[in-house]
Amino acid sequence: ESGSVVHREVMGANESNRLTVVFLSILGRMPTAEERMVSYKEVREFGPAGLGNVIWALVNTREFLYVQ
Repeated sequence: ESGSVVHREVMGANESNRLTVVFLSILGRMPTAEERMVSYKEVREFGPAGLGNVIWALVNTREFLYVQ
């Protein structure tokens, strides 16, 4: 099976837990209420591409660079 570990973990999670898995996998923490709201809006509007947008945004944060 190909794909990144994050992709496998996210797609293996049920839909209601995917954003939690994304935040835990990338930042090592739960999303704040505001982050969850903005992320859900993105996923609702753009579907799977929206989830990709959230992942891309998190990977490009200073917080992610610090975690790495």
